[in-house]
Amino acid sequence: MSKLAPIVNGAIDKLNLKKYNLEIIGDKKRIKNLGVKKLPALVINDKILIEGRLPSLNEVIKILKSYNNLL
Repeated sequence: MSKLAPIVNGAIDKLNLKKYNLEIIGDKKRIKNLGVKKLPALVINDKILIEGRLPSLNEVIKILKSYNNLL
């Protein structure tokens, strides 16, 4: 399992964003098609937000808050 997944799930839970799902992509071709060059990566709506490092829980919370306002 991805080391990023528990961080993202924690942020989703903390913000009570039950309508969102985490998708872990393992297909190398799909990852490449998204433009991701380094893992781990956080991609929302085909936009790479974090790449090549593990973000903190607070960083992911800030990102999800900004996207939640747009969706």
